[in-house]
Amino acid sequence: MIRESITQTIKERGIKQVDMCRDLKLEVANVNAFLHGKRTMPFQDLCLVMRYLGVSFGVNNRNETNWPPAAVHKLASAIISGRGIKTSDLARMSRISPSSVSSFITGERQLSLSNLETLCRLLNIGITKYKQ
Repeated sequence: MIRESITQTIKERGIKQVDMCRDLKLEVANVNAFLHGKRTMPFQDLCLVMRYLGVSFGVNNRNETNWPPAAVHKLASAIISGRGIKTSDLARMSRISPSSVSSFITGERQLSLSNLETLCRLLNIGITKYKQ
């Protein structure tokens, strides 16, 4: 979901990976490997790429979001509290440990890309235009 959305945005906007990586001071090989599913990307680099592309995490049925990419844990927390979801229930549904879910929601730790995608799917969070 995240990887595919970033790849699609790059294609739609006609952005060259080489130019983007030069501007962001990231290694082209690392970004390319991430986009092709061959490696992970540190969360802070993922946020840099998303900001560069003008996208962020947002509620799926909205066209844009005010939440910066690094604040995905705050968006998740707002959705969880707004819907009255218990952290333990979200952990059970996602098959992620309750302590990891709780630490993510409070911003104390980041999740792996696959776990982040799982939580996003459960909370109806997708990649959308970032209204800066």
